[in-house]
Amino acid sequence: MSKSIESKRQLIEDHISKIFQEKNKSELLALDFEINLLLCAAQSYKHESALKPFPSTFLSDSTNTKNFDQLLSALLSFPPVLEWKNKIKKFNQDQLCVIYWILMHKNYSLNICTSIDKEKLMKSAKCVHDFATPSYIFEVKYSIEKDKKFDQIKQNTIDELDLEGGATSVCFHGTRMDNLYSIMHMGLLSHLNKNGLFGEGTYLSQEPSLSLHYSPSCKTWSSSLIGQRMSCLLVCETINHPRHVKIGINENALMEDKNGNSKTVPEKYLLVKNNEYVRVKYVLLYAEKAKKAIRNSQLVKFISDNKFLLLLVSYSILLMFIGLLNSRTFNKYFKLSYRRFYNYLLGDASSSYE
Repeated sequence: MSKSIESKRQLIEDHISKIFQEKNKSELLALDFEINLLLCAAQSYKHESALKPFPSTFLSDSTNTKNFDQLLSALLSFPPVLEWKNKIKKFNQDQLCVIYWILMHKNYSLNICTSIDKEKLMKSAKCVHDFATPSYIFEVKYSIEKDKKFDQIKQNTIDELDLEGGATSVCFHGTRMDNLYSIMHMGLLSHLNKNGLFGEGTYLSQEPSLSLHYSPSCKTWSSSLIGQRMSCLLVCETINHPRHVKIGINENALMEDKNGNSKTVPEKYLLVKNNEYVRVKYVLLYAEKAKKAIRNSQLVKFISDNKFLLLLVSYSILLMFIGLLNSRTFNKYFKLSYRRFYNYLLGDASSSYE
């Protein structure tokens, strides 16, 4: 049975109050980030596929129609998370439902990671080339059931292949921000990429600088703590079973492309054919901070909102000025005024010598 709106409100108020009491900025940033993920998916041109799973509260009771506009309105109405402690009692039903969905309907959690940095990631992934330092590193922690399942597949691979060392690799995956909401909830789904150069699968790289090319930035929500724009790079763990993960340096790297031609996966690339053999371990977030406030912001906003009108006015003034320059009457009076002014100056100058 679904919780009443008042019980949801109480649960959220207690959760937010605890965050502020503990001064846990890490959890506030994670909450801010998850609002951004939901908003990016909802605003995407492919929101029907990007917004999976869809928040059930925003489904129509009778037809299960997805109310995207209602969800977007709720997401865009949030004040900055730093103000939630004082404002959460005034949140409306839609706002509370969004927060409740973020807190309760997932099998993972995000936390700012302080135990790992860029250098440690490069070492574990055996990177050769340097890459941009992320603004934040979020660690992804899964449910006990998901961890057990992944560890069991890992152990089965070690036993089947009679491996003495580990069976996993650390690699990187670049993606658009509007894909990240569904990736976090459902994992990296190889069947969604059918048009890759080497056929269906999830493409990863051992060099983060290569994967960053596939991570364009996008706008954040207007009240975000993160900044004005953001992009991400996923750090993934793969279980390297030769049937399911094709690595460019191995003999099993031969693949058929979408046209049926045999091609070899390039060095430093991995192609995962089975979703169960890869998972996201960290999210490297690149944030573009908000610029300092500009003085006379109302004037700046007016100029920004009326660029076309101002351009037309400027063009009209320019045509009038050109017309005046070509006018005989204007030139006659201009020369007359100039002579009078010049004579006036000469008169003042001669009187000063007397």
